[in-house]
Amino acid sequence: MKKIILISILFISLFSNQELEIKKTKAVDLYKSGDYESAYQILSTLYMTVLSDTNINFMLGRSAYETGRYKIALASFERVQMLDSTNIRNQLEIARTQHILELYEDAKLNFKKVLNNSNIPDNARTNIEIFLKKTTNKLEKSFFFFNFSVGLIYDSNVNYGAINNTYSLPYYGEFTTVDSKSDSAYEFKASAMNVYDIGDKNGYSIRNKISIYNRTYNKQYNYDITYLSYSPTLLYQDIKNIYELNFIFENMRLNNDNYLNIYSIMPNIIHKLDATTRLVAHVKYAKKSYQRSFEEGRDASNYELSFSYQRLWSSSYLILRGLAEYERKDDGYRNDVDYNRYKLIFDYVTQFYPTYIARVDVEISTKGYQDRNNLFQNTREDNGYKTGLNITKKFSSDFYLEGKFSYERFWSNQSIYAYDKQIFSLSINKNF
Repeated sequence: MKKIILISILFISLFSNQELEIKKTKAVDLYKSGDYESAYQILSTLYMTVLSDTNINFMLGRSAYETGRYKIALASFERVQMLDSTNIRNQLEIARTQHILELYEDAKLNFKKVLNNSNIPDNARTNIEIFLKKTTNKLEKSFFFFNFSVGLIYDSNVNYGAINNTYSLPYYGEFTTVDSKSDSAYEFKASAMNVYDIGDKNGYSIRNKISIYNRTYNKQYNYDITYLSYSPTLLYQDIKNIYELNFIFENMRLNNDNYLNIYSIMPNIIHKLDATTRLVAHVKYAKKSYQRSFEEGRDASNYELSFSYQRLWSSSYLILRGLAEYERKDDGYRNDVDYNRYKLIFDYVTQFYPTYIARVDVEISTKGYQDRNNLFQNTREDNGYKTGLNITKKFSSDFYLEGKFSYERFWSNQSIYAYDKQIFSLSINKNF
């Protein structure tokens, strides 16, 4: 008799588990298709049996949010937070829901925690900044963010020395290339940003951002870099789009000498396809002005067009981006200024452990110069790729350690421009 009872219990358990998996699969399919009402009807009957399942609870929260059940959504997101307190996407959803429920102080705190994470993509950051601005409007008109980073790097090819030891020129014979120089360096980065709401109507705001970067080598002093940028931006948001008009000033110093000034204007649009998908496009015009007298003739106008696809998940994001760039000199006869360049960029970030985040990026590019080089008897063409891996260890929401490795390899039909290099870096970052 006991054997029959045990078999019956086992059969019922297996049947129940099978039925549960069928419901979960159907709910996930409905959620992914955007049918949040139908997904909610199933998920709301499941979550009590899978309280430790972060995915089910997150999808229940999102379905509840999209169907106007905001208190239920907040309870679901809070369950996910108890299970995984470092889930940035879930923290963002908590903040958005708290804003809807007019819990503005809590929403403001959570939006700032999300923005303190350096691994969120720039376009998502803009969207979050606007959400925070709306929340802050209920409390104040302006808010600030600060970030700084200090670290060490090792660069295997500071001067972009050629891979081959020798090269030959038609009619001139063989020559020796410049040896590549490796060195370690100190890095410092800091930025400050302010977003200010300029009116209650139409969602206008102004963002000001200033950044400074310095790299000081231990041996190769001629390659020390200091970079400064300032960018005021006018922002406007409607239901589906964010519009940006960016003005950018950049100054670069090389070995303490004023090297390059760049003045740019860049309109940008972010289009929301759904809660997790964005399309981004920008055009950019930049005026380059070289400051050293012996580089006369390099002044140029630069034009850029970019499109990207961005997808967010609960603990990761993906960006695919295509970019076209054209540069034309103002005047003169230099053959190393005018070029066309095309890039394809892949960027993926994931939180693979509660306090660890990994980022993988790959960039493939081709660059063709427009003027013939009479020494090489051809027109220069460069092709290559860059790839990198970043690992971030979070000690808190605003303090983290970041390790990076990158490798780049380029080929050229003018062999002195073919090179490869590796960079290793380790930095400590703090946000305020």
